[in-house]
Amino acid sequence: MGYGNNLNKAAFAFTDIRSVGGFNRSGWGNANGNGTGGLSIDKVSFGGFGSGLMTSSGGGGNFNTVIKKKVQFNLYYFYGAVASDYDELRNSQQLYKDTLLNTRQNMQQQSDTYAHMVGNKVQFALSPKLRLDFKTTFIFTKENTSQLFNVNSNNNNGPLNTSNNDQQNRNNGFTYMSWLKLMPTFTKKGRTLDMFNATTIDDSKTNLFNKVNNVFFQPPAQTTLDQLRRNDTKNISSISYVRYSDMLNERLNFSTGLTINYFDNQNDIGTFYPDMNEQYLIGVPALSEDFSRTGARSDATAAIRWKSKKFTIGPGIGIGSYIAKNTFSTSDPVKQNFFFVLPSFDIGYGIFNLSYQTSFREPAMANLQPVANNTNPLFIRKGNPDLKPAYSNTLNLSMRKYDTKRFMTYNIGFNASKVKDATIISRTVNGAGVQTSFPINSSGIWNIGNSLSFQKDWKLANNRQISLVASNNSSLNQSLVMLNQIKSDFQTLSIRPSAEIRINLNDKFELNQAYSLTHYRSNYESKEFTSQALTYHDSKSELIFRMADKLVWETSLDYRYNPNNIPGLLKDYYKWNAAVTYIFLKGRRGQLKLAVNDILDQNIIASRPFAKIP
Repeated sequence: MGYGNNLNKAAFAFTDIRSVGGFNRSGWGNANGNGTGGLSIDKVSFGGFGSGLMTSSGGGGNFNTVIKKKVQFNLYYFYGAVASDYDELRNSQQLYKDTLLNTRQNMQQQSDTYAHMVGNKVQFALSPKLRLDFKTTFIFTKENTSQLFNVNSNNNNGPLNTSNNDQQNRNNGFTYMSWLKLMPTFTKKGRTLDMFNATTIDDSKTNLFNKVNNVFFQPPAQTTLDQLRRNDTKNISSISYVRYSDMLNERLNFSTGLTINYFDNQNDIGTFYPDMNEQYLIGVPALSEDFSRTGARSDATAAIRWKSKKFTIGPGIGIGSYIAKNTFSTSDPVKQNFFFVLPSFDIGYGIFNLSYQTSFREPAMANLQPVANNTNPLFIRKGNPDLKPAYSNTLNLSMRKYDTKRFMTYNIGFNASKVKDATIISRTVNGAGVQTSFPINSSGIWNIGNSLSFQKDWKLANNRQISLVASNNSSLNQSLVMLNQIKSDFQTLSIRPSAEIRINLNDKFELNQAYSLTHYRSNYESKEFTSQALTYHDSKSELIFRMADKLVWETSLDYRYNPNNIPGLLKDYYKWNAAVTYIFLKGRRGQLKLAVNDILDQNIIASRPFAKIP
């Protein structure tokens, strides 16, 4: 398969990539979408995976054969490239005490990314009841990015600063992924044993050149920055997993599992100033650090499940550990040893299910690196090597029912979670408008939410159908904001109702019309901060017309109305796409598609979120 487009979206549907591209046979590690139609698999773009206006190209093949009925061999290669041009206007307003800090940022970015993926998968039938799968993947990536930032900040007393920041980023990466899976089968019904290992080596080398001119007005001053920041990372992870399950009798099931994750993370940061020959050879010890984190996390669990007619109950218990050693080139090492009790349960009755889970997560590597990231001198980021793992409690209640007589489907879900030692970002802002962030641990972080949906289908004569879909997603989140040593609980309420009508006439003609309303509201406990609210509207219209058997016409129109207009941005905008597809080859496996994206040439995505700025 191969493609080339400038549509800002994937060239193929994910189902086509899985079938025609052969990923159903070979499998994949990580499949990611960017929310606007782009798709990548294991760092290889299949179209539109990036930002701004994109020109994408790529291709590859997946080959499969069976050797002597016992060995299935799979070999694949894929290549993906994206050239993007992205302009962004960002206007941030931060209100605290009697001060309004307004920051306006203009960014122009050009980026070229390339990725090659080659790998294989082998399935061995060792015996009629034992199969071994082994898969390896090698990924080579390269990225060149140019960014130009123009930033202006002001407060109640007038201009604070202005900054021009020219950044040139060069990155080369290599990733190795493998997994080994042993799958025995048993004569006894209900007995299973899964054994699995996944190993990843991710090696990335980045050189970031940036030249910055800063002008400050309160008081008047001027600074410049010309540096190379080398950021080399190497992450090794090996996860081994064993799970055994057995039916003790017709009503009782027992399961146990063990997961061990060994990790070795290396992060070498070196900062250099240019010499008289414009060569970046003068080291800056205060902005350089070799940091490594090695250790292991493990989870051992055991659970039972008892079933009687429509009722099931499944309590479980687990023990988790996180043992790590953080080593620094300029300071003493930090050793961390944490142990957790991980209870769980699951209760079901008919269409209802209630579950409770506990888990823990170690801090992100970027939040541990103690050396400051000064590539944006107006927003300096520091790390905290003493961060603790976060411990989460999660509760879920769900109900699903399909009324076969009335063709109605109901889905109801409620969830709640509470986190101890969550990582939040504290900030300081000085009189010149320079912000510095520092991650800390905080408890009392929680959220509750719901997901409700209803669908009614009317099935008419001649294979015609009309469907009505209504849904709502809501959440209430509490976190902590800390600015200039002032702490405040911070709550955000999000409500998003939506409705959609679908008309399908014998798969020859389809019309879909959807509308959604999004409302956000923030509330601070401290009066030092100002609460806010915003609302915006979205609609999408889609029309598909299948002429004869091989020709498909389709068009869509997206519309957003955002009354919370930001200076320099539109209140509303449209995005109109259209395409015609010719289907050929046996089994309808060939497609020739001509598509036009953003016919009105607005090329705009506008949004206005609010949050505590990290």
